[in-house]
Amino acid sequence: MENPIARCFSARGGNSSLFLRLKESGIRMCVSHRPKAFLCVFFTLALCAALCSAEVILGPPPKSASSTGSLPDDAQAVLSSFSQFCAGLTSFTVDTRTTLHRVVGDDVQDIVVDYAGAMRKPSCFAMNLTGENRGAEVISDGTTLSLSIPALGRYTQLCAPADITVAAASGDMGIGITAAYPSVIEALLSPDPSRELLAGAATVDYLGTAQSGEASEHHFKMMAGGVPIDFWIMAGDTPALTRFRADYSSMLRASLEGATPTRVELFFTFEFLNWSFNPEVPDSRFAFTPPADAELHRNLRDLLTTRPSKVSPMVGKQAPQVPLDLLDGGTLDLAALQKEGKVVVLDFWATWCVQCVNSLPDLTAALRKYAERGVAFYAVNQAEAPEIVRAFLASQKLDMNVALDIQETASIAYQLIGVPETFVVGKNGVILAHHVGFGPTSLLELRLEIEAALKGKALELSLAQESTS
Repeated sequence: MENPIARCFSARGGNSSLFLRLKESGIRMCVSHRPKAFLCVFFTLALCAALCSAEVILGPPPKSASSTGSLPDDAQAVLSSFSQFCAGLTSFTVDTRTTLHRVVGDDVQDIVVDYAGAMRKPSCFAMNLTGENRGAEVISDGTTLSLSIPALGRYTQLCAPADITVAAASGDMGIGITAAYPSVIEALLSPDPSRELLAGAATVDYLGTAQSGEASEHHFKMMAGGVPIDFWIMAGDTPALTRFRADYSSMLRASLEGATPTRVELFFTFEFLNWSFNPEVPDSRFAFTPPADAELHRNLRDLLTTRPSKVSPMVGKQAPQVPLDLLDGGTLDLAALQKEGKVVVLDFWATWCVQCVNSLPDLTAALRKYAERGVAFYAVNQAEAPEIVRAFLASQKLDMNVALDIQETASIAYQLIGVPETFVVGKNGVILAHHVGFGPTSLLELRLEIEAALKGKALELSLAQESTS
């Protein structure tokens, strides 16, 4: 699986590939599986619940010297106060709101994810989902770090770090695999928050103060890896971070090879709301109760990458009969394919999904050989205009059957967690297998599942059992 922002971009193709541009510009792509990774997964599948579910994410710019020496004395004083204030906190509670705003032509998407956070030094931390969000939660009671992904029915429990300040400063908190711009959180818990927040900035400018509601805020702008970033700090005696916004519009525009939409926007915004500084946070705030029927995984890698026996509640049920228009004309009709005795593979994807783009060429090539054996493969595009899909296929030189889920009716019917997700539908119309994401063993698993489906059964052997049988 793959995570939020990174999967909004294409990773294959020519020089205009946004993912490659991000790498070339120095923006960090971070994957970590440290056994003591703290706070890991508190945003896993949070943004990707609506975008894509995840393992690789767009992180902050690489750490390097920041050009803050040119800032006026009053701006330097604001940053110094911010660092001293945040580093001096012994506890806090705060609500966070993460918003991804993406516009391509007339296609507008706004994904909002809300969390309730709490910290108590030296080693207690919690981020809990609020509202209707599907995502991940993290709770450390100082001894045990509990990570849970309710949407997948998974959780794991690890050894919590003894000091979250040390963990944040060393980058050992593991947020890098779960949240876009995770250093925003790490910075607040580090010994020098302003230094961490500005890490990787080529330039930093102070734009003065402005009113936000009844509050006054200091406004800063920096450039990091070619990305314009704004952040705001409270004015007054509690100089805490209030907002952080990164503008990827120019990179998204450059990635749209062959398409010329009149309007392209991509903003990531992280907001801190309802701050409470140094409150008495009870132990109960850091208590963890496993979700009902959740499966315990032995480590972080298994939590993020292992495919449980039933990732989706749709496995074992009749595939929803949702007719979809095909990009090249006609209709995807599962009932008709079932009458023909076809095994059907549905791969839900999007042009902004890095893992989708990486996997589609291999997936298409692997499944092409099954066409003569009665396997029909459809790449189901999620919520994008036909002209965008056509331009993308042309730029990537991809030849495949594409179904258009423009209104996301199929995505809802199949209870998607994100993209990519792949379903194997048997000859009788029953969903026999389901994959979230695309990893090193995905093609092997898929081949075994297709072979079993062609024989009219579901694959029940694990890969280990299959390889020894």
